[in-house]
Amino acid sequence: MFLFDGGVLSAERIAAIRLCADELDRFEFVDPSRLGDVLIPRLARRAAAGLAAIDHGGVYLEDGSVVANA
Repeated sequence: MFLFDGGVLSAERIAAIRLCADELDRFEFVDPSRLGDVLIPRLARRAAAGLAAIDHGGVYLEDGSVVANA
């Protein structure tokens, strides 16, 4: 899984999101405090590490845990 900081989406950009019906049936923006509620633990750790890396650059993870800074 790769995470990229795409910035903040405008209301127009959000309204323009189209999902591939064969793969996805919905999307949702959630507060970072809810990552554990909507993702399996391994992916929640990855997403949290990605958010933490915003201020200092990329990180390399193994099983969702930081092993090195990029």
